[in-house]
Amino acid sequence: MMEASFKARVVENFSRSASTYDCHAEEQRTGAATLAKCAAECAGNLVEGPVLEIGCGTGFLSEPLAALFPGRRLELTDLAPAMVAHCRQKMAAEAAHPDICYRVLDGEQLGSEGRYALICASFVVHWFADLRVGLQQLLTALKPGGRLLCSYPGAGSYAEWHRQCARQGVPCSANALPDLESVARVFTA
Repeated sequence: MMEASFKARVVENFSRSASTYDCHAEEQRTGAATLAKCAAECAGNLVEGPVLEIGCGTGFLSEPLAALFPGRRLELTDLAPAMVAHCRQKMAAEAAHPDICYRVLDGEQLGSEGRYALICASFVVHWFADLRVGLQQLLTALKPGGRLLCSYPGAGSYAEWHRQCARQGVPCSANALPDLESVARVFTA
């Protein structure tokens, strides 16, 4: 099964890099900061309920979420167990929050309906095996009036990588990235 082997590779690669991830993830850090600003803008008029972070990684977004939502349950999740462990360790050292749950979770397999006030996914949805189904899962997991905030690299990102591969005559190993129109169709369907 291609999806299972793909996800296994994703887990393996992110788990292997968890201890050094923060040193090399400036784009992800920037995406998380942008998403944190969006979360701050909607914090004052958010429906009641827990906040879910899909793909917490090492905690770039988790820390601001803990500060923004001290009175809400935070569920910080990632597909890679080592990333969850790293996030937990970092959060224990840097953020005091009374109600945080850490767990390994596949964001495409939530199985929750109408549970969350806010779902955040920073640099995650482009890893989904089926973007449309994955985003629909996230939308279904929101309470009525809940919010979904995502940041992701889109089609056209990493142009230099593609150019270098073409110059060298080697295939580019980058995953196909979603275009804005594909993502928008999920929300308008």
